[in-house]
Amino acid sequence: MYSIKDLKEGPATFPTRMSNEIYQAWLNFAPDKKIPARNDIDPLSIPKKYISNVWIYEYVTELNTYRQTLAGQNIKDAWQETKNCPLISDFMDSESVESVMTRWKFIRETPAAAYYSVTTDDEFKYTERIYLPMCDKYGDVNYIFGCSIYERLRGTDAALPPLGKDPLLFKID
Repeated sequence: MYSIKDLKEGPATFPTRMSNEIYQAWLNFAPDKKIPARNDIDPLSIPKKYISNVWIYEYVTELNTYRQTLAGQNIKDAWQETKNCPLISDFMDSESVESVMTRWKFIRETPAAAYYSVTTDDEFKYTERIYLPMCDKYGDVNYIFGCSIYERLRGTDAALPPLGKDPLLFKID
């Protein structure tokens, strides 16, 4: 479980180039707003090298779950997705769904930005993600915008150790 005490204060500074570039694109979607809306997204402001790794999930209140509303090709390939707009339970096991639900609820309700990286022995040898809240057209924070990399990037980012189980969290002011 996450709490306010887990949040880092001050401007968000993430450990990798990808996370900082995606965060900057998110900020640029609507610089006059605290949290951009889903319809503020400008795909041209997302660095081209990450566009196939971007995703958006919408919280579906009636089902108390998330539905994917956008997934780049690398995301679809990594999860072997065949359905359009799947629910997270369509491709995640129940333990992963519970973990994602807890993390994303905290990100939406706080609101917070989160970065996560881990090395595993299963499908993906290295995973790096950034999670950012987004509003619907009414101003309710019902979306999670993110970018996931499923391989170690080259250069200075490649030398960074993964964080492990707990994400790095920043309060959005």
